Amino acid sequence: NWPSLYLLNIGLSASGKEYAKTALERLLDACGLSSLLGPSGYSSDAGMLSSLYHQPSHCTVVDEFHRVLEQASVKGNARAQGMVRALIEVWGRTDGTMRSVGYSTVGLKSKEIKALQERSIVNPALTVLAMAVPTFWETIGSAAAKDGFLNRFLIVETNIGRQVGQFNGAVAVPQSVIDWATNTRARYTGIVDTDNNPMRVTPVMVPIHANAMALFDAFARECLKLMDQHEDDGLAEMFGRSNEIAMKLALILALGRSAMVVEACDAEWAIDYV
Repeated sequence: NWPSLYLLNIGLSASGKEYAKTALERLLDACGLSSLLGPSGYSSDAGMLSSLYHQPSHCTVVDEFHRVLEQASVKGNARAQGMVRALIEVWGRTDGTMRSVGYSTVGLKSKEIKALQERSIVNPALTVLAMAVPTFWETIGSAAAKDGFLNRFLIVETNIGRQVGQFNGAVAVPQSVIDWATNTRARYTGIVDTDNNPMRVTPVMVPIHANAMALFDAFARECLKLMDQHEDDGLAEMFGRSNEIAMKLALILALGRSAMVVEACDAEWAIDYV
């Protein structure tokens, strides 16, 4: 598993769910990593492919995600529907290659045709941070639970309601966080050959300890039972990728403490959270 995640915060307007966007942007900027921020969404599958071609590893922050899905639900809106399909595909392409769909080459020069045909992204690392209001559930419909779209997201829904804004002044990013980001980035700089083949990635393998793997195996069995229990109400697929997401989160936790193996403590926390 690779560490890219799809995150979805659901809450009423003025509940504070948007602060994740502010925190992410401030942290990356303070750590000199604002180049990891991508566009605020994609107009189509081709738009996503173009963004990944220029930024194979990036995070996109999508506000009012429910409106994006509303557009995709409109009959005949092929661009928005293509974007949703691309989101589904790229999630499972981190260990492979994402290629463009076929487009008309009528009127293009041979050089332009060749460039279009060769456009592909090896190991696309897309992280999505999306925000939506509770009416999101009415927007997506049951199909999103069945087609594998929704189960790719780690969803957090708050019930705290609307909150009065707190004005506590600017909080500086701790130097320890900046140092950690700098050291982590430096450790993995060599996985991409920027001179000869910037698209080719040589991954660093982080093993999973046997104790952690036992926890993941138990969680996988629990997810299968939940799938059986929810088969009749059409929600079985919602548990289909929970173990995979937990593994991704556990990997992030291990790297967060600069470890080179996923331990049982990482697996336990990640499974509880998911």
